[in-house]
Amino acid sequence: MVKLRPVRWYDRIKTDPSPDDPELLSLTRELSMGANSRFWYRQIAWGRFRHGGVDGLISMPVMSREMLLGPVAILTADLMLPEYLKGKLSFEEWRILIGMHLLKLRGHESGAVNRIMGEIFLIIFGSWIPILVLSHVFLGRSIGQILEFSTLGLAGLSALFWARRKMRPLEFQFDRQVAVKFGTEQVRRVLEKVQGMQPELPKSMTDRISDYWNPSYAERIEKLKTS
Repeated sequence: MVKLRPVRWYDRIKTDPSPDDPELLSLTRELSMGANSRFWYRQIAWGRFRHGGVDGLISMPVMSREMLLGPVAILTADLMLPEYLKGKLSFEEWRILIGMHLLKLRGHESGAVNRIMGEIFLIIFGSWIPILVLSHVFLGRSIGQILEFSTLGLAGLSALFWARRKMRPLEFQFDRQVAVKFGTEQVRRVLEKVQGMQPELPKSMTDRISDYWNPSYAERIEKLKTS
């Protein structure tokens, strides 16, 4: 009997290719070089998803012979675009949208984001470790464990709320950097067009978390108007 491999979520949402894929791949490679991306893009893919990746696009690393034998800093990836935008944007609009994805992807790897992640780690373990030590000394094992898990959960939630407050202004800052490169009015028009084409689907828990964590298109458009 042949043992079937489990299907990844990425493969489950993948849809058919588009005739525009060669031009979009060439554009992506051109923009990735300008953005100093660590990815070499192998192909364009399309998928049915509402949220995901950075700015609604997904850079999915793939295992390849070049990845194993080549420099560690260069990774092979596919760029997955949302199915609901297939055939709906001009080449110049794709230039802006893909460029935004690549610039923000690079920004998310920057020192500012790494500092926020480090501060989250310090908040969680800075709150939890003293309780871990003191509870074992003064409260005993059973009561101490309850207090430890409660403290860990509260520290985790506090860190996530704090990270959201820090990350949202950073997202607006990335938008301003993109606007400097491509033009504020052009970026605003692309965001408005994508916002108007988003499918009205029942929201999953992942969608609700994403909506809470990330600024909405309306918020981003308004910030660009006032920047």
